[in-house]
Amino acid sequence: MTSRFACGILILSLALLNACGPPDRQSSDALIGHWLGNVSYRDATVRFEFDIERSGDSLVAYFTSDEMLVRARPIGRVSFDKPRVQFVIPDERVPLTFDGWLRRNLIVGTLTSAALPNPERKATLPQLSLRHTHPSMFPYRVETLESARNRLYRPSLQGPYPAVVLVSDPRRPLAVSLDAYADRFARAGFAALVLESERDVAQAFKSLRARRDVDVASSAMFRVAVAPESVLVEGEPGSVPAERQRRAFGPGTVLPSAGGAFEWPREAPGVIDSMITWMRARSLER
Repeated sequence: MTSRFACGILILSLALLNACGPPDRQSSDALIGHWLGNVSYRDATVRFEFDIERSGDSLVAYFTSDEMLVRARPIGRVSFDKPRVQFVIPDERVPLTFDGWLRRNLIVGTLTSAALPNPERKATLPQLSLRHTHPSMFPYRVETLESARNRLYRPSLQGPYPAVVLVSDPRRPLAVSLDAYADRFARAGFAALVLESERDVAQAFKSLRARRDVDVASSAMFRVAVAPESVLVEGEPGSVPAERQRRAFGPGTVLPSAGGAFEWPREAPGVIDSMITWMRARSLER
C-alpha cells in the first residue's frame, strides 16, 4: 500500500512539473522568433542572439553578437527534427556547427568546429543555451536604400544628425560586421550608412547631403573603412580641416592569441568610442 501510494505521489509530482511553465510545443513554428543566451567554452563566455523566421517551407536564421561585432549575419537554414535543432554559423576561418534540442522555450546544445579539439567529447565542446524572448528594442530605424545591402541607420531622436559612411576593405569583405559599427554609431546619434561597394562612396555622400535629417551645415561627414589590421576614419573632402581629416585606429576586433588561454574574438576595448569622440571633435572644428 505504501509503495503504491509513493508511486502515485511520484506520478502526480511529474505531471505537475510538466504542467508548469510554457507548453512544450515540438513544431518548427515554436522556433520562430528571437532567441537570447550565452555560449561558454573553458573560461570564456560570450552572448549570442538568433532571430529565426520562416522562408517558404524552411526556417532561416540571423546571428548577432554585439561583443564580437557581428549583427544580423545570415546563417542559412535551420534544421528541425523534433526535438533536435541544427544549424551552421559561418565564419571566415572555420564555421561552427550547432547540434542541440528544443525543450519548451529553451534551445540547448553544443558547437563543434575543426578548430576545436576532441569533437567526439561533448562535455569539452562549447555549450550554447538560448531562451525564447522578446526582440530587442533599438534607438534607431534601419532604412533599405538602393539595394538590400545598402542600409541607413537613423537615430530615433529628432535630427538633423552628423553622418558617417561605412565601407569594408575589398580584400576582405566585412559587410555584415559593418552593421555592428552602424549600430554603435546610430546609438551615439550619427546617421550611419552601410555600403555594399567602395565605388558607391561619392554617391553616398551626395545622397546624404540631400537629406533633411543629415546635419550638413554644422557637422562633418566621415568615411569609415574597416580593414583587417585597423579602422581608418577620413573626413569628407572640405568638411573638416585638411590637415586633420584622417586618422587610423587599431583593429576593431581583438583575436585570440596563439598558445594562450582561449577567448572569443571580441570588440577591441575603446576603439569605437575613440572614433566617435574624434569625429565629434572634428565636426566642432568646422
